[in-house]
Amino acid sequence: DKLIQKGADLNLKTRNNSLPITSAIIWGGQYELAEYLIEKGADANPNLGEKTNSVPHQVLAEKGPGKYRHWTPETEESYEALKSAMAERGVDWEEEQKSWEDRLRKNGVIE
Repeated sequence: DKLIQKGADLNLKTRNNSLPITSAIIWGGQYELAEYLIEKGADANPNLGEKTNSVPHQVLAEKGPGKYRHWTPETEESYEALKSAMAERGVDWEEEQKSWEDRLRKNGVIE
C-alpha cells in the first residue's frame, strides 16, 4: 500500500516485459494480489508484444497443459475473482480462450 500511495507505477515493465501483475500470476499463483493490483489501477490487459503471452493468456495458462499447481477451493475462488475483475475491465474471456487455444495449437501443445 505504501508504494502505491507514493505513486508506484503498477504498469512498469521490466526488460523482459514482466509487470507486477504478471509476476503475481506466474510466481506462485498470487491471484488475490493480482486482483488487488487491478483494483489499484494496474492494466488488466496491457500490450506486452507478440512474443509475450498476454496477461489474460497467462491467467489461462495457470490451468493449462503442464501446470501442476495444487488447487484448493480457496485457490479456485481467488482465480475466479481475478478473472471477474479482469472482465469488469474489458477482458473478453471467450475471445481470450479462443486465441489462447489457437496459440497452443500453433506451438504444437494441443491438437
